[in-house]
Amino acid sequence: MYRRILFPTDFGEYARQTLQCILEFRHIGLEEIVLLHVIDLDELGLHSSLEFLQARERQLREIASIRFAELESLVREHGVRASSCVTRGIPSYEIVGMAKEQRFSLIVGGSHRKRKQQEDPLDTTTLRVVRASQVPVLVARPNALWEDPEECAAHCRNLFSTIVLPVDWSECAMRAVDYLAALRLPSNQRVILTHVMDEGSLEHVDAAKIEEFRQNDLRRLEHTRQRLALLGFDVKTYLHVGTPHREIPRVAQEERSSLIVMGHHGKGWLKNLLMGSTTERVLRTAGVPVLVVGMPEHSVTS
Repeated sequence: MYRRILFPTDFGEYARQTLQCILEFRHIGLEEIVLLHVIDLDELGLHSSLEFLQARERQLREIASIRFAELESLVREHGVRASSCVTRGIPSYEIVGMAKEQRFSLIVGGSHRKRKQQEDPLDTTTLRVVRASQVPVLVARPNALWEDPEECAAHCRNLFSTIVLPVDWSECAMRAVDYLAALRLPSNQRVILTHVMDEGSLEHVDAAKIEEFRQNDLRRLEHTRQRLALLGFDVKTYLHVGTPHREIPRVAQEERSSLIVMGHHGKGWLKNLLMGSTTERVLRTAGVPVLVVGMPEHSVTS
């Protein structure tokens, strides 16, 4: 299922824990992890002399190689092939390009990054990768479990045990459904199939029309539930009224879910550019990892 995984890292606080989590994918077919470090052009200080830039790049490459040696050893100890790559450029561009060209099954990115003693809700590089990648991106979510290696391993081993799957009937949401359906997961994995009727969009709609929408949504939920149930999933459906990016993390918390699976580039394409998509807002607030399934290139650009 996830035979080859690309793990970009800037060697931040949670890099090792994230890698240990990825290693639990062995039971679903993981064979190889490729570690990638991109020397950000900003780090080099492009206003410096050429001689200084070359010396600084050599220094950063050597430091990355030493760090990678330790991480590669950890991967191989678990019977998984490991290799590493150090390059320079714009991190998100290099990550997305490498994932596409080398046909990786999955990109794993971190969710938090500390800058100037403050913690960003979402690493900017990860967000840019999510926006651009056609390869699925798993955004890890460090939490209290990560302080205990055994509990962390157990959580990651059961990452697909209880999945919240939000649907708004857009093309990208249904692609996430297709993606989950195609995964060869063990039987009886729980799926919380969730549709949120956007309260803001219903503000000026009369009651009869709202009921019509509700009945239509219920029919669609049942159709999707039956499809997933035939594939061996244990499916529960939810229909809510509220704000999608608030309701989805709430459902995940109440259901004690292990993962949220979402599509990207859904309804409101222009609004997403201006305000940020529902997926991106969920990435910032969810208490569990989020697996983002992007659209194929022809769909994104059309």
